Amino acid sequence: MELTMLAKALAIGLGSIGPAIGIGM
Repeated sequence: MELTMLAKALAIGLGSIGPAIGIGM
């Protein structure tokens, strides 16, 4: 599993804070 995919999955899971973290990373 790639970290990028994992991070995206977590971002989508969080929803509200997800996008912010996704853009930050």
